[in-house]
Amino acid sequence: MNTQRKYVRSLLQIAGLLIAWLSLSVACDPVELPQIGPSPMITFTDSLGETLLGLEGEASSSTSFTPHITAANGFQSLRYGIVSGQDSTFLEEILSEGTNDTLVSLLLSYTFQDSLAGLAAFLSFETTDQENQTTHTTLPVTTLIRELGAAPRIGIGDVEGEPISEISIKEQDTLSLTLTVEAVEGLASFLISEEIDGDSSQIYSYPDGSTEQDTLIVIHYQYVVPRVDEEQQIALRFFASDVEGQQDEASLTIHIKPLVPPTIVLQNAEGNPLTEIEGEALDWDTVYVEISSPEGYSRTDYWQITANDSSLIAYEWATGGGAVGIATALFYNFDPALVDQPAELHAWVTDKKGQIASASLDIITKERVPQVPVGSVTQNGSIVTEIEGNAGTTTNFTLSVTAREGYTAMEYGLLVEEAYTPINSFTRTDEAPVRSKNFELSYTFVDSLVDVDAQLRFIITDDVGQTTVELLDVVTNTPPRPVASFPSITLFAPSPFGDSKSFINVATGDTYEPNEISATPENSSLIDFGYVFTFSNNWSFASPLYWRNVVAINDVFVDISGWPVLNSTTFRSTSLSQAEFVAIGDNDGLALKSNYESGIDTPDQGLINDTEVGQVIAFQTAKGKHGLLHIIEINGTFQVDDNIVFALKVEE
Repeated sequence: MNTQRKYVRSLLQIAGLLIAWLSLSVACDPVELPQIGPSPMITFTDSLGETLLGLEGEASSSTSFTPHITAANGFQSLRYGIVSGQDSTFLEEILSEGTNDTLVSLLLSYTFQDSLAGLAAFLSFETTDQENQTTHTTLPVTTLIRELGAAPRIGIGDVEGEPISEISIKEQDTLSLTLTVEAVEGLASFLISEEIDGDSSQIYSYPDGSTEQDTLIVIHYQYVVPRVDEEQQIALRFFASDVEGQQDEASLTIHIKPLVPPTIVLQNAEGNPLTEIEGEALDWDTVYVEISSPEGYSRTDYWQITANDSSLIAYEWATGGGAVGIATALFYNFDPALVDQPAELHAWVTDKKGQIASASLDIITKERVPQVPVGSVTQNGSIVTEIEGNAGTTTNFTLSVTAREGYTAMEYGLLVEEAYTPINSFTRTDEAPVRSKNFELSYTFVDSLVDVDAQLRFIITDDVGQTTVELLDVVTNTPPRPVASFPSITLFAPSPFGDSKSFINVATGDTYEPNEISATPENSSLIDFGYVFTFSNNWSFASPLYWRNVVAINDVFVDISGWPVLNSTTFRSTSLSQAEFVAIGDNDGLALKSNYESGIDTPDQGLINDTEVGQVIAFQTAKGKHGLLHIIEINGTFQVDDNIVFALKVEE
């Protein structure tokens, strides 16, 4: 702005010289000098746009206002300050932004000063235009004495913020507090002191050197309760001061309960306290441990202590949050090095508060006398000396091995008439001795051992090379083979039109016409044999394969050469009587098989001819099923409705 003013002055000086020269050169031409406008004027409005005659407000508060400057020659600057009596303070200077504005409105703010409360004062404004014309204006300022806000307030709450004034808690516990301090005038300090037996000591301060004056603070304070020998009452004192010197204080009464120490008892399986344990070297014994830990369980350490040494032999940590009462067990292995040597077992339990309790017992270790391993077999929880089942079935059992010297290996196999065949073997993989072990085993009964004396032999070896042999009898029974029985089935002589039921599916006893098979060729796989009468063979049964291959049957009676499946059932003659046939029961499928195997082959196995009433015929289907049929009636030969009636038994 100063540079601009110098530049304008230079221009005016040059202009003056030019005018003087022109007046001398052209005397007849009059020259008019430029006119300068009036001095700048200033008025004031408040934040609502109303005319403002003065400012009024409480000390430390602020207000805004707008001076409106009218400068015909262009606004150049505004300077203002606060004046009271003989004292004045410059506040701000605002310069033109380089434009020749003739009307300028400026938004200003003023903070009422505490030192001017109750005193006469005014804001003094100096406005300068581009022609350096200056105007002075004043705006009265009235500073009211400010009324103080409320004194600080302290709130004491638990971890959830709920108000509390006293609390009961155990020693060494951590008390979580939510502290709220409200200070309208700004917090200057906040202190916490601990008061025990009349002695007070500061344990916390706020704001710890901070220069900001907070009006509301929330402190999450953790207080560790001190140790006590008996129930005791202490207090926490809270003090707050604001910047105006106003104060508040509060207190929290704390009732402290002493901790309950843990206890530990070493006992036997019956729950009786132990003073000693005794066993042979390498033996194991179980020490049952009963722990009470009202303050929460942390861990237990077990030490073996001798005259010359001590060693940690086991330890146990708490899982989760720790329990109040615990029943556990220690498996102690008698050390051969301690034979006839005094030793003790010490157990220390530590709770969540660091409290310790201990118990001990004497250890008596004797020279070891080896014992051979033993084994036993159980099924469904009961000891057994034999297993029994039908051929083809499988049974499960458990071999339990007890090896005082430690299990090393187990082998088992099948013993039949002094011939031994191994089945499987197991070898210990654990480095530590295994005193007992269960083997979950299975055995499948086989046909070859039906009614044969057999045993499973178990060979058990321990860590010192001792061996035990245990035997388990194996009884194998003939399995039931279900039999399907059909007391009366009729097959008719084949019709050249294919509409007589001349064929049979022995599994179901259903009979079929050739036309039915031709309509659904896939059913050809169901047909096991058919009935036919010829002068050369008389009354006969023939398999589909034989039927198709014999011209005298296939071409003369019914042509089945188009069937996609031609089963090859075979027949054998037997000497069985009707009574023997009837005596074959519902589970005697093995009898059907044995009668077929002992039967007499026919010249053409797919055909049996010259049948007669009372005859029992054996057969085997293409699927391997065995059966018998007993001829009950023969009616006619090859005419329509001539037929043969028989009873049928077949393996399911």
